[in-house]
This record gives sequence, structure tokens and C-alpha cells, in this order.
Amino acid sequence: MIQVQTQVKVIDNSGVKKGQAIKIYKGKQGHIGDIIQISVKQIQSKTKFKISKGNIFKALIVRTRYKNRNLLNNYIIYD
Repeated sequence: MIQVQTQVKVIDNSGVKKGQAIKIYKGKQGHIGDIIQISVKQIQSKTKFKISKGNIFKALIVRTRYKNRNLLNNYIIYD
């Protein structure tokens, strides 16, 4: 579950390493599949895009450390 001011890792090729959740668009906590708004806190040294600290982006939650139950009553857990 992601809340406001949670530090998140970014797993795409945009050049952003870490971000901080600013806004959750659906409720107070974000789960897998929800869209959130993040602020850039740390970037990679070499990026081909013009990204700097403090930029704001929308992000999709792909994985969390918490258990998630699917329709077949199986749990999905990421380390």
C-alpha cells in the first residue's frame, strides 16, 4: 500500500531512480494498478531525457511488498 510521502523506486527507462508519492488518485492508499503522482527525488547520472529533481510525473503502481489476493484466492507477494 502506497500512501502520501512514501518513497518509491521507479522501474522504467526514464532516468528516475527514486520518487516520493504526492497524490493518490483513488482513495487514501494506492494498491497495484492504481495511478499516483510522484515528485522526482533522485535521478541517474546519464539520462537522455531532460529530467531534474522536483519534476512531477504520473506513475502506475506495479508491485508492493504487501500481500495481494487475486480472484482465485491466491496471494501475490513481491520481495
